[in-house]
Amino acid sequence: MRPAHHGSLTHARHLQQDPFDLERAPGMLDALAHTTPHGRLHDQFSVVGFAALVAACLLFAVRFGRRHRPGWAKYSAGTGILFVGAPVLATAGFNQHGGLTDVAGLSQRIMATTGWLWLSLLAAHELRRG
Repeated sequence: MRPAHHGSLTHARHLQQDPFDLERAPGMLDALAHTTPHGRLHDQFSVVGFAALVAACLLFAVRFGRRHRPGWAKYSAGTGILFVGAPVLATAGFNQHGGLTDVAGLSQRIMATTGWLWLSLLAAHELRRG
C-alpha cells in the first residue's frame, strides 16, 4: 500500500488540478465549464492515494485491535472512515450539490490534515516501539 500511496501522491503533485474561475459574476456557480487532461489525471492519481490510505487505516485498526490497543484501533478506524466521508462531501460541494459548495474546500483540507496527522503519529508510534 505504501508504494501505491506514495506513487499516486507523487504523480498527482506534478499534475496541476483544474482551477475554479475566481472572477465569476455574482451568483454564478463555481463549477468548471470543462476539465483538462492534467486535471483529470491529478484527480485519478489522488483517488488511488486516498484509497491506499483508507486501506492502511483499516488494516492498522484490525492490527491494533488484535494487539489489544483499543485507542489506536479506534483512532485508525475513525481516520479511515473520515477519509471516506470527507472526499464525498468535498466532491459533492465542488459539483454544486446542495449547500455543500461553501464547505467543500474545508472538507478537503480536514481530510488531508487528518490523513497526514494519522500517518505522522503512526510513524512516531512505530519508531518508539523500535
